[in-house]
Order: sequence, then structure tokens, then C-alpha cells
Amino acid sequence: MDYMLNITNQHLKKKKFIINISLFVLLFVGLCSCQGMPWYLAIEQLEDKENEVKSIKQKLIDKERENNYFLKTNKDITAKINKCSNDIAETKFCLDKNYDKKSDSSLIFFKKADYETPKDTSYYSCCTDYRKRFKLKEDEYETWQKIIDEISYDINNLNNRFNALTIQNDSLNNQINEKRIILNNCEINLYKLVDSDIDKTNEFRKRFEDTEKIITAKELTKNDRIKLLSELEETKIVCLPEFRERFKSMKKREGQ
Repeated sequence: MDYMLNITNQHLKKKKFIINISLFVLLFVGLCSCQGMPWYLAIEQLEDKENEVKSIKQKLIDKERENNYFLKTNKDITAKINKCSNDIAETKFCLDKNYDKKSDSSLIFFKKADYETPKDTSYYSCCTDYRKRFKLKEDEYETWQKIIDEISYDINNLNNRFNALTIQNDSLNNQINEKRIILNNCEINLYKLVDSDIDKTNEFRKRFEDTEKIITAKELTKNDRIKLLSELEETKIVCLPEFRERFKSMKKREGQ
């Protein structure tokens, strides 16, 4: 029912808009006709209008692409914040269990996913083939006027949509910048939990992967492999979710 009312209101608005513009254009056409405006000048004016609506529609399509990018980026960063927050929670549990380290639970903060409203892309199929749809013939100024009315209405709608998207994109861009700061702080806090940073974690990752290859291939002696595992376990970095389960698997291989 609401949908039907909405459609009816849109038709009423369109009808009112067209009536208002028609009065103006009718007067203009009447004056031009009285002055004997050549048909070729009317067609030139129509072409200008057609090019205008085509240009605005393309700008709107470009703005929609920008909007899609912002929505996707915003969604991706939200997911990364939630993953980082989950990593902090899991790392804290590992530290509390294996190193008796009481971590600050305030470091854990989840970001709710943003609700995406359905897009109105009905304009994709609009604003084309005016002359064909109205079956315009030479010297038919009344039909010409109807086309001008329709194009003017479409231009108004496209501009409104463009302005609304511009506001939404500016808001999304601000959200993205704010979330990037949150994500950066989250990652810094995650590494701080294990007394590390990005560089130290990268160095540990290389040592961890080398040990993983040795364990998998059963290289060196058993005592040497166990020693390598003990050296890894000396650093709290092994509690990061990236390494924790893989480390457990290596210990299991060595019967620990």
C-alpha cells in the first residue's frame, strides 16, 4: 500500500512539474511561433537539451560508481576492525592462559556493520529516445514542447539524485577516514599486547615459517626441533591468531 501511495505521489509531482514548465514553454513557443521561429532552430534547442540530460546522466553514473567504491571500502574496513578486535580478544585469552598476563579488555572494540539502503537505479533506463517515444515530426511544435517538458523534468530529477549522492559520498568518505584511524589504533594495540610491533612481527613470521618447514619435513634431530619450538614459545607473539593454531599443530607433531 505504501509503495502504491509513493508511486502515486511521484506521478502527481511529475504532473505538477510538467504543468508548470508547460505553461512557460507554451508561452515561449507561442512567441517563437509568432515570430516565425524556423524548425531547425527548435531542433537545435532540442539537441542542446538532449545533450544536457545525457551529460548529467553520465555524471550521475560516475557518481554512483564512486558511491559503490565508498560503500565497499567502508564495509571492508568495518570487517577489518572487527577481525582485529576479535584477534585482540583471542590473543588476550592466550596470554592470560599461557603467560598469566592480565590484558586490558578495554582494547576490544567491535564496529557494527553499516546498513546499506536499497539503491534506486531506475534512472539507468531513462532519458533516451525522446523523439522516438513522442514520435516527433517536422513542424510539430506541440510535440516538441512535450519533449522539452519531459527532458526538463528528467534533468531536475537527475540533479536531485546527483546532489543527494554527493552528500552521501562525502559522509562515507569521512566515515572511512575515521575507521582507518580506529583500525590503525587497533592493530597497534594488538601488537602491544605481545610486546611487539609490525617490524618485530614480520621478523618473527620469517623465523616461524622456517621452523614450520623443518617440523613438517622432520629435519634435524627431535631434540633440535623441540628446541626450536621452545625458542618460538619464549616470545608472546606466538599468541597472535596468525600463529597460535599453527604452533599447536607443530607441538602436536612433536608429541608435546
